[in-house]
Amino acid sequence: MSGDERKGLFGTIAGATIRNLKLSASTFNMTDNSAAGGIVAYIKKGQTTSTVENCHVTNDVRISTKGYAGGIAGDIRSGETVIRGCTSAASIEMSSDNQQVGGIIGHCGYMGTDFVNGGGMGDTESRTKEETVWDQEW
Repeated sequence: MSGDERKGLFGTIAGATIRNLKLSASTFNMTDNSAAGGIVAYIKKGQTTSTVENCHVTNDVRISTKGYAGGIAGDIRSGETVIRGCTSAASIEMSSDNQQVGGIIGHCGYMGTDFVNGGGMGDTESRTKEETVWDQEW
């Protein structure tokens, strides 16, 4: 893969709906600064809302990157995104100090003030093997 590709069950989505998936026994190993996520690496702005619902990532999933990483989504760049009823127990490793990792979402480029109390949003601390439940619309 070239350096600008993203890894996840889905690399990039825009205006898509992903429902009722369980990801297990998978490894996403990035050697560059690209985003990685268990279900989707990158959510970009589309014509309609992107939704990830009732998706689960088990504790035998490994995600490693120098970029943004999340158990469900690595990088969100659309304010019209819904992540609901998802869990992740993925093992996430960061090989760079200047990126973000989260149990559910690694990085969100569009964040409303109501999002602050959601939990699961990325920071520089790894939440390895701690199951996180996310049920928030923003």
